[in-house]
Amino acid sequence: MLRLPAGAAGSRGRGTTDGDRRGGWGHGQRGGHASKAGEGRQYQALGIAVRLKGTGADTGGVAEVLELEFPPGAPFPAHSHRTYDEGIYVAAGELTVTLAGQALPLRAGGFVFAPRGTVHGFENRGATAATAVIWQTPSYGVERMLEAVSQLPPGPPDPARLGPILAQFDIHPAGPPPDAAGT
Repeated sequence: MLRLPAGAAGSRGRGTTDGDRRGGWGHGQRGGHASKAGEGRQYQALGIAVRLKGTGADTGGVAEVLELEFPPGAPFPAHSHRTYDEGIYVAAGELTVTLAGQALPLRAGGFVFAPRGTVHGFENRGATAATAVIWQTPSYGVERMLEAVSQLPPGPPDPARLGPILAQFDIHPAGPPPDAAGT
């Protein structure tokens, strides 16, 4: 990870005088935060490879940024959040993103914004991997959620174990649990 000095090319150049609280893009971190290709802590969550590109600590609580690689056939079932918004940018491949009940096939370069309370989900219906970059704002502690989910045993998730983790981090399933859908 790269920390940009205030005023550096590409930085927002805004610092604070409040003791440099938690870091971030103009919210306490002098100069911002950058993450190069291939950088970031990696996790496996429900069969999807996740790379954490920016945490709440990196952004002063403004956002969390994740890079997800969906193998062919991999879904992240429909869900909603009450306390944060989510932006989804398809960086490679094709994902079908469900937004408020509408299935949207998106190729690389496509973007969807799901404001808090809006049901949304993702599925790679293609034959090759798809990569998406997801912004969640404000931050909620995604790294703690990923740590908890990564501790679950391999295979289809046990709803009795997964449900409380999802609820703790404001992820509210909108349909049957993943194993009930055959995934």
